[in-house]
Amino acid sequence: MKNTFRPSEIPALSAPVTSSNLRNARNHPAVNLGSCTPFQLFENTGVSPNGTVCIIGNPARGIGTAKALIRRSQKPFLFLGTATDSNSVFSSFNPEWTRNSAQETLPRRNGALYFTKPYAAYLEICEYIEGWAQDHFIILHLGNGLQAGVELMNILNATGQSLLFCESVPQSLRSSDMRTITPLEFMKQMHYLLVFSSGAETGELIQLLPKYQYERVTNTTGINTFRSRSFFHPFHSHCGHGFSANQSRTLEFKKDVFEMDDLQKIFGAGYMLVYNAGQNTVFIAQLI
Repeated sequence: MKNTFRPSEIPALSAPVTSSNLRNARNHPAVNLGSCTPFQLFENTGVSPNGTVCIIGNPARGIGTAKALIRRSQKPFLFLGTATDSNSVFSSFNPEWTRNSAQETLPRRNGALYFTKPYAAYLEICEYIEGWAQDHFIILHLGNGLQAGVELMNILNATGQSLLFCESVPQSLRSSDMRTITPLEFMKQMHYLLVFSSGAETGELIQLLPKYQYERVTNTTGINTFRSRSFFHPFHSHCGHGFSANQSRTLEFKKDVFEMDDLQKIFGAGYMLVYNAGQNTVFIAQLI
């Protein structure tokens, strides 16, 4: 495993190699795993189906990871989505049965619930999902009216095994008169974050990721010229030039592991970001 900011890594993030760069590279908490399969990703990052996993970004890029998690969970899956998901990339899960409404008792095989009125089905989902989770690995595609509120998140965290797909975190959250969950609060409840791209939630994601000690080096140079006249030779002028160089070093004890530009470069280069909340560790990888 290699550190993100060391030489010969991602070209978009490379910098001239100096002693300061090397110290910052050693302190930087993000680890670049390079190209790996989903199972290699799990092995190196500690991601497990035993917890709440959230995939942020284009669902098509996370389907392979989801299928690997299903195999590791050793349970049949239960996919919860909207009617449009039946003809989307999620159809590659190949459920053995489908329903269009919530029911307390469901077959103990791979299945899917495609809600035609997802917003209205929220309370029924909250009522039954704990029972469903006893026999199934829960997969939710949040969006298109199917949203997560405080009540649902509390239940999911208690069930122990669930996977959430979010193309946009703010659009995946349900507002209520009692309590509104923020994107940062939502992401803090995840045991694992797998981010393929980020939009409106980028600022909150940066806040969530760990900080580290960073040495900032500032170099300044200057060229000075002067002209003077001697007391003994008032009609003759003397010209001269001078060069000065200065360097200052400051330590930032709580620098963000990534800035917005860094994340854009990472995602633009085809990499994904993995955050293990339990270990407070960050990885980047390119799935193959």
